[in-house]
Amino acid sequence: MVPFLAEGLTSKQIAPKLGISHRTVEV
Repeated sequence: MVPFLAEGLTSKQIAPKLGISHRTVEV
C-alpha cells in the first residue's frame, strides 16, 4: 500500500479510506 503514496493527489483520497494520516501523504 506504499505505491499509491507516491501518487500524491490519489493518495489524499485513498489515505482517509485506509485510515492513514493525511499529513503523511501531504509529503
